[in-house]
Amino acid sequence: DDLLFINDESIETLLSHGHGDNEEKNHILQLTLMDHNRIKSSLNHLSSNVVEIVDHHQDEGYHQETMTTTTTSREIAFENGKATVGSTCTLVAERLFHSLEKKDEIVIDYSLGLALLGVI
Repeated sequence: DDLLFINDESIETLLSHGHGDNEEKNHILQLTLMDHNRIKSSLNHLSSNVVEIVDHHQDEGYHQETMTTTTTSREIAFENGKATVGSTCTLVAERLFHSLEKKDEIVIDYSLGLALLGVI
């Protein structure tokens, strides 16, 4: 349940190989692609670990075999030749607000709110 980014120093070792000592880690590793719907070629050995895509670019059709049947696992906001939102961050904010609708009180951390407003 850790949130890591591709440019985090700590992730380099985790993602460096798809075999050997990392084989067991790669088996349980679940990747969500954000703002891309195709994994980088240098990480092709982890294609089978892609379980979710949240993007606003034209769907390249990759990773279909690893997607589950739930409707939220492949959210690509692109229809009729154009993006339906200006940023993937909009999709993240929509998910956040939807999850908060079920609560009596909606509280969003100041820094998260500022980050979301900066790119929506």
